[in-house]
Amino acid sequence: MKWWKDNVTEDEEAQECARQSRLIDENIILQIEDDKVVSNIEFGYCDIYHNQIDTVLKMLEEHNTVKYLIGMEVCDTHDRTNGEHMHFILHIDPKDYKNLKEKLRRTFNLAGKNNKQNKPYYGWMKKDIKDIEKLKSYTVKDKNIKSKGYTQEELDKIIELSFEKTNEINIYKECIKAINQQRPYISNRKDQSSLYLDTVALEVFILKFHMEKGVKVCKSKIKNISLSYLQLEYEDRYKHLEEIYYYTMK
Repeated sequence: MKWWKDNVTEDEEAQECARQSRLIDENIILQIEDDKVVSNIEFGYCDIYHNQIDTVLKMLEEHNTVKYLIGMEVCDTHDRTNGEHMHFILHIDPKDYKNLKEKLRRTFNLAGKNNKQNKPYYGWMKKDIKDIEKLKSYTVKDKNIKSKGYTQEELDKIIELSFEKTNEINIYKECIKAINQQRPYISNRKDQSSLYLDTVALEVFILKFHMEKGVKVCKSKIKNISLSYLQLEYEDRYKHLEEIYYYTMK
């Protein structure tokens, strides 16, 4: 569809061309600015008691945090705060981020995991974030969250994906447990001289396990579960190191 009217003068056409060009340039600038905001995303955790959330939210506002997602969780590994801790996804200017980290550290007496003073832990991702959606799902997995700048629809989707991931992890753990109990991978050689790893039997067992759970599983996932078990869980893995090597490289 043309944007100009019939019977316009050359000057009017030139003016309209200039206007359209300016709008395109403005749109590109807005996209660049949006990308810049997205690139200033930080992820980390702090061992902070959940009843301090109002203090934390106030700090985020004081340091001009544009958008955030906080997940409050309980886990045994965070023993210096009785398991309570918070995960953060922050959309924030780098200078404000630096000041916020220091304020959190001083206010809640935090230190790195290797500290000798028995202080609560904290840590922030130093590498570039490659998959922010995964981090969002990880952050909300306990469904005890605070947020700014997210619509309810966005939050519902993040929580839904988090549930799917949690369910996938639970099925994996159940599968590994079943393998340990039934040991389908151990077979006698034909001459009965020794035992060997029957990786085909192991893969068939994994496939059958998922089918009985009503969960679809692909070839690569079956292989990944097999490798995870043989390399990390199998108690005699070093006795069968060569077999596991060839199976890994196949």
